[in-house]
Amino acid sequence: MGKERDECECLFYRGKFHVINGYSTNMQGQFHQSIEVFDTSARKWSESNGVLSETTNTPQICVEGTDKKLYTCHANDMVVL
Repeated sequence: MGKERDECECLFYRGKFHVINGYSTNMQGQFHQSIEVFDTSARKWSESNGVLSETTNTPQICVEGTDKKLYTCHANDMVVL
């Protein structure tokens, strides 16, 4: 990863490993919204500005459906990101 991240969220989505938000140790508790993606095939990290970047809060539970869409729970309902 290009950035140090404490308390980040992680998930596999569309065959890639996503590291979402977090903060550096010297910025204790000051979360920074950004996403880095590890492409397991290319073995390379990159910045993301995709669908997950558009969320204001990191979803606590995310699941990739068989339709390749990302689903999460919000306000007692299922939401597509």
